[in-house]
Amino acid sequence: MWKTSAIWAAGYQPMAIATKTQIRIGKASSVFGMLHDVWRNKHIGLKVKVRLYESLVMSTMLYSAEQWPLTIPQKKKLDAAHHKFQ
Repeated sequence: MWKTSAIWAAGYQPMAIATKTQIRIGKASSVFGMLHDVWRNKHIGLKVKVRLYESLVMSTMLYSAEQWPLTIPQKKKLDAAHHKFQ
């Protein structure tokens, strides 16, 4: 109970976090789409593609996530987005 009170006192509200999560997933999806030609290019190795995915897509999706008090449904949405991109 204390953690929840401290989080709300810091200005975090469950709906605001849910909205931020959806916005971050949307931005990551946009970045993933912009890299469509990279994903289809057979001359770019898998190792490079993984590095691009981690550095561009995942970092976009998880930007400032360490400050989010995630609920189980929000974590599941982030996990689902990650698996969708793979």
